[in-house]
Amino acid sequence: MERLKNLKVEDFETDPIVVSPTAPISEVIGALKQSGAYEVFIQDGKKVGALTMREILKASDISNMRASTLMFYVSKLSPETTVGKAAKLMNDYRLRALPIVENGKIRGAVTTRSLCRALLSAKALRDVRVSKVMAKNPITIDKRDPVSKARRLMIKEGIDHLPVLDSRELCGILLSSHIVFSMFPREGLEKGAFVSKPSSYLHLKVSGLMNPRVLLYEPKEKALTVLRRMIEHGETYSIVKLWHELQGIVTY
Repeated sequence: MERLKNLKVEDFETDPIVVSPTAPISEVIGALKQSGAYEVFIQDGKKVGALTMREILKASDISNMRASTLMFYVSKLSPETTVGKAAKLMNDYRLRALPIVENGKIRGAVTTRSLCRALLSAKALRDVRVSKVMAKNPITIDKRDPVSKARRLMIKEGIDHLPVLDSRELCGILLSSHIVFSMFPREGLEKGAFVSKPSSYLHLKVSGLMNPRVLLYEPKEKALTVLRRMIEHGETYSIVKLWHELQGIVTY
């Protein structure tokens, strides 16, 4: 683990998603959906801003907003920054990615996903059970609840994943991305232009947006096995369940 912490972030560099400060929010959402990313970066002079799924979720009316309206400034990494420092910054500020900047320009990004890939070879984690790293007693929502309630919960608790229950039985998962991507009709996202009226999504039931196919594991499963499958499936969560009882959730 110490060896990994001392590596340089340039060894884990990925292509950044960069948008203009003047980009309409519909264009930002389209870029997030196409890339499967959680955030975009904005070059603002010598500063770098970020706009995440959660910031879009918080906004009450995004019809005429541009990226600069919702962005916030983030710490910049140099190619020589250590993985340990980058991971601490992402954890402290609850970010999934940070920009790598060289000569004042965004040249790349380091993401939690790229760092998690590196963890797959960590010998210290080989025998760790997923029950040791999961968050216990996750917040849940009923499939008959309105999406507006799910949105409020995500904003209040600072979470992006809600296990969905039907008569106390797990039946799906609702992500912040499900809500954000429903804010605009598909044609608006494809054109990347302003849409006069975002979709009226808040009146929908959770069952209308949730994904019924859930990544499920038992508490005894190895944590690295769970992480590997999360990465393979392109998911940022796994539900831990024993028999009919929800035990916890793993996210990155």
